[in-house]
Amino acid sequence: MTDTLNYRGDCRNFDPDHIYGPDLFRGCYRAFTAEFDAATDRTSLHLVPIPLAELQERAITKSLELQAERDIRERIEQLFGTGAA
Repeated sequence: MTDTLNYRGDCRNFDPDHIYGPDLFRGCYRAFTAEFDAATDRTSLHLVPIPLAELQERAITKSLELQAERDIRERIEQLFGTGAA
């Protein structure tokens, strides 16, 4: 059995990389399918748990990406200044 979120309207166009959570038990989820019922004008978004190891890997990857962006900005400021008068 999966966890389900219900939305009014047709919301089948979802981001499969979006993280939902954490819940009360610190669990996080991602959407894997959505079903639209035209009769009730509702979309059921079905979620699956994300394993802790995957969450940790995503956090490390994001941290490295942010550090690389900071390094680039810092290098540009060193080369060209901050632009402040």
